[in-house]
Amino acid sequence: MGYWQSAKRHGPGCRLFKNGDKLIGTWKNDKRHGLCEYHYAHGRVKEMLYINGILQENEPLPQQVPSLKILCIETIGKNKKLARTAEQLLPDDLADAVCSYRENQAPSNLSRLLQNMFSS
Repeated sequence: MGYWQSAKRHGPGCRLFKNGDKLIGTWKNDKRHGLCEYHYAHGRVKEMLYINGILQENEPLPQQVPSLKILCIETIGKNKKLARTAEQLLPDDLADAVCSYRENQAPSNLSRLLQNMFSS
């Protein structure tokens, strides 16, 4: 969703991903340009600076401190056994966030197999 010019993304817009994540930012001539926010489905927000489609990793951005809620979701989500227990005990919104984190961030068996195949 966003603005288009000559069949290219140009101006503010939002890109939605199948896993529930979304990217909000600006585009220039169909390339990301300017400050973009990547919103993970489980709640974390990451700010990134792009210039003509190139991520500026060395440019300082405003300090972002994730909320305690987000840190807990990520910590619980990284541990399969803890996540299963927490999903039964937590309120629905938090249990859903942990489940979403596990589905979108935890490497699947297939991705582990592919990594092992191509790393050797």
